[in-house]
Amino acid sequence: MHASTYEYLKPSEEQIETMAKLREAAAIYGKALEEFLPDGPDKTFVIRAHRSNAMWANVAVTRGPIKSDHIKAVEYLMTDPYHREGFWPQDLTVAIN
Repeated sequence: MHASTYEYLKPSEEQIETMAKLREAAAIYGKALEEFLPDGPDKTFVIRAHRSNAMWANVAVTRGPIKSDHIKAVEYLMTDPYHREGFWPQDLTVAIN
């Protein structure tokens, strides 16, 4: 268990900016899930899991240092990738690794 599991971690200004960008990226993906998944219990599960992952992303940001490469990857994702040809950009894995 992480030492800060039950503690409040006040994010820095840089972390707040990163968290805002991650929330925007999560919202874009959430809209894609809503639009493309068929209605039913699986869709409900996927959307709830995505929401949980989005919240845990904020925890991860506050627990670790932010690297400029991470910010660049989030900014890349914010270009609304699911409207690009082929739904997701080919080089997405390069951007987040």
